[in-house]
Amino acid sequence: MKKLLASLFFFLSVSAANAGVSCSVPFNLTNGTTADASQVMANYNAILSCLLNNTAESGANSSITALVGLTTPIPANAGGSTVFLGGTSTNVGNAYSVTITVPPGFSGTKNYSVVFVANAANTATASLAVNAGTATSIYKQSITGPVPLTGGEIQPNQTVVTWFDGTQWEMMPPFPGVNAASLVASTLPSLGAPINMQLNATTASNQLTLAVVGVNGSALSASNPVLAAFNNAGQAAFATIATTTSFTLSSTSSLGCTTAVLCRLWVELICQTVSTNTCSSALIGASVQSVVPTPQCFPLNEGNLQSTGSGTGGGTAVNTIQTSVASLTSKPIRIVGYIEAVWTSGTGWGSPSAVVLMSPGIKRPCDVLGEVYVASTATSSMNNSTFTVTGVSTGSYTLQSTLNLIDIDAGGWAGINSTSAGVIAQVQRGATALGVPIENFCANNCANGMPVSMTILDAPNAASATYAIYGKLPNANATVWQGGTIKIKEIMG
Repeated sequence: MKKLLASLFFFLSVSAANAGVSCSVPFNLTNGTTADASQVMANYNAILSCLLNNTAESGANSSITALVGLTTPIPANAGGSTVFLGGTSTNVGNAYSVTITVPPGFSGTKNYSVVFVANAANTATASLAVNAGTATSIYKQSITGPVPLTGGEIQPNQTVVTWFDGTQWEMMPPFPGVNAASLVASTLPSLGAPINMQLNATTASNQLTLAVVGVNGSALSASNPVLAAFNNAGQAAFATIATTTSFTLSSTSSLGCTTAVLCRLWVELICQTVSTNTCSSALIGASVQSVVPTPQCFPLNEGNLQSTGSGTGGGTAVNTIQTSVASLTSKPIRIVGYIEAVWTSGTGWGSPSAVVLMSPGIKRPCDVLGEVYVASTATSSMNNSTFTVTGVSTGSYTLQSTLNLIDIDAGGWAGINSTSAGVIAQVQRGATALGVPIENFCANNCANGMPVSMTILDAPNAASATYAIYGKLPNANATVWQGGTIKIKEIMG
């Protein structure tokens, strides 16, 4: 009996170190003394109960903290892990190698994952070898299924999660906290706003420099890139911009701005080199799409391929994209924001008063910002010497920016009390006449009156404006204004 108890104590002393089983007995039996049978049995039953209730085999697993004796992983169907943790990879070119440390004994099995820290970026297709095994291609997720890597998906110090599908490794999309460079361009859901981009504008020596940096204000790099998507003639082209991109306008390059008047410069990213769905080189450019007080507006369509001007430090023409490389043709662009600044002839550029980054809801050149419609049936008499305001007036309209334009549609009806009469109508902004006076004259059978209509584009260059229809007579015959309508639209300049 003593030998049995000694064996049990030895077993417990060995197992406790590995499985954490802790047992005790009610009696302490020593050499040279007579053991009572009831004491021996009590100790035996205590040990037996401890083993039956506190070991892993009995279902008590919470005390197991290490499986250091394993030489092969526990199968997943027996409760083992399917995720294997490696250290930092090594590479030869784009061939990565990883040694698994936890748990040991990895072998390639479908649905098993390997997690490692990349030591270098990939520049093209890549492969992964685990525990000196066969090098197997790494694929990335896309909306059309797994596709080979193309370059830049893996970055230094990035945590890479790969899953073996039985044929190749599939690289999982990165999780929050992974640096921006690890975002896979082909997984971007749409041509949304560029990711991780800040727009800067500075002046020095009367020159204006536009630059794209990371949202943290730091220069772009492989670990702090801007990700942008372009519309390349109906096909998406994705760019990873990993170097700071800038463009400097010389002091003589007005881009068409009126001297000493606040001007809006639209800033574009231009895909200089594009192949299939990849933009490998991007530039920053600028253009002016409307000028105050000249009433004109030119749209800028990201859906069409664009060409750039011939200057490398800017130019003087409106509606011309300028960049640091001259005369590019048929290139995809993205509007990324706008700058508001004053250019003065003979001096150059002043400090920007506004820097706006494009985001959902920000209007583009020539987009409609607001609309006001007024109708009136009020009658008013006119004379043949000066224009007289009619009852058709918008009242004071507040513009969202002094750089915006106003598109005007106006018309009305003049009643005639004679057989030969006419009317001359004109739209005015306050006391300022706009456009060309419109005349309608009737020589015979004039009982039905005369309509007039006008369409005008105005650049008020003011915080607010009031628009109204004015009328006068071409002769002394009696004519009465009988009402009309006026509609104005604020246009993004």
